[in-house]
Amino acid sequence: MDLRTAMRLLDLDSWPRRAQYELYRSCADPFFDLAVRLHTPGLSQRCREAGWSPFPVIVAGLCEAMRGSEPLRMRIRGEQVVVHETVHPSWVVRAEDGRLGFARGQALDELPAQLDAILQATAQTRAAPSIASPHQRDDLFYVSSLAPLDLLGVHPDRSGLPDDCVPRFFWGRLHPDHLVLALSVHHALVDGMHLPPFVGELEAALSRPLPPSTRARSPSGSPPRSPRRSPA
Repeated sequence: MDLRTAMRLLDLDSWPRRAQYELYRSCADPFFDLAVRLHTPGLSQRCREAGWSPFPVIVAGLCEAMRGSEPLRMRIRGEQVVVHETVHPSWVVRAEDGRLGFARGQALDELPAQLDAILQATAQTRAAPSIASPHQRDDLFYVSSLAPLDLLGVHPDRSGLPDDCVPRFFWGRLHPDHLVLALSVHHALVDGMHLPPFVGELEAALSRPLPPSTRARSPSGSPPRSPRRSPA
């Protein structure tokens, strides 16, 4: 299935951030990384009660929060900037024989379908893992779970490609009342002021009721702990 979504070309001449874009794009390392504590009281308990592991729930929350953040959906393409209407999650899956594969999910509007789609993409990737052609699309965002580490921050690897500006998200142990989310974004597209609204959207998404899982909790139906590497 081709998950590519609608996009539009950003008018750089009328973009108020044009000066910041030019400044930060010229930097040798234009990315900035930070870690933020998300307030997620009761999330772990709600996951257990509904029969979900935290991984698909957090990825689904990120999908929802990304819809409300245009800067995080912007991508550099040569001398142009495009804005995707929707961006989709991608994560690493480890197969039983130790091979890695890049799973690519689909951002959906309905939470039950979103959660099931994440588990399905995980199971499909585990059955036929592949890390080929990781940079053919930019309508993605990369996620990685480092549980059970008590995460304080991450400095992710980057592809080195000139247009690589896909956001990266990492998290570790889910505590009873909070979760530390580390993220890496391209400063030519995203400023610090854009992140508090995004974090607020994510916390709101993670506070909503969860539908009961209809899947059996098994190795083929539950996402594994992601390794420390995102598809970069």
